[in-house]
Amino acid sequence: MNEARLSAIAISIYLGMIKRLPQLKKMKILFLDDLFIGLDLSNRMPLMQILEREFADYQTIISTYDKPWYEVASLCIDTNKWKRIEFLARKNEEGFEIPIINYPDKRTTFADNLIFTAEEFYNKGDNKAAGVYLRTAFEYILKQYCYKKIPIQFNPVVSEIDIEVFWNAVQKYKTENPGKCKLSTQTVTDINLYRKLSLNPLCHHTIAKHEFSEEVRKAIDKIKQLHTELK
Repeated sequence: MNEARLSAIAISIYLGMIKRLPQLKKMKILFLDDLFIGLDLSNRMPLMQILEREFADYQTIISTYDKPWYEVASLCIDTNKWKRIEFLARKNEEGFEIPIINYPDKRTTFADNLIFTAEEFYNKGDNKAAGVYLRTAFEYILKQYCYKKIPIQFNPVVSEIDIEVFWNAVQKYKTENPGKCKLSTQTVTDINLYRKLSLNPLCHHTIAKHEFSEEVRKAIDKIKQLHTELK
């Protein structure tokens, strides 16, 4: 058996023992440090579902150094049940590492947090940073909406799938299922416009494009509208 299968068996035995001999306490804690490291994605998501279903009465804490897996899990988790926290380290002026703790869930969803951060940068006059966060929010909203709902052209490296694939798939889904998708024609038109005016140009270095704050402000509103319609 390969490493992934052996890891799955070991994890199954471990979790089975916990179910067999549960903690006889009101506050039950399950701490899993990089438990998913030996599993491929096809086994990771079912394990997340098992934890949510079989250990709902536990406070489950999952820690990992695997940033790509952290991002994938963020697309799938129920933010009403899970809280995401990022622990980073930076050296101070004396050369000592100090902890930096980020709480991405200061808004309802990860997308809300990205939009909120974009607004913060916009209000500070940093249009470029705002554009980067808006572009990220746009991509995240589409990927989350497509997850388990809309088939996407296969690519063994998910991160290499062009965002246009997701955007076209959502629009096609809207056309074929008008009663199931709340995406409006006006939002599609507006998003396509502000992708050209703000989202794409601000993510690149160019001396031929002016930064108009009003364009960024309207782009924020349009991404908010997109998020509302694709919830």
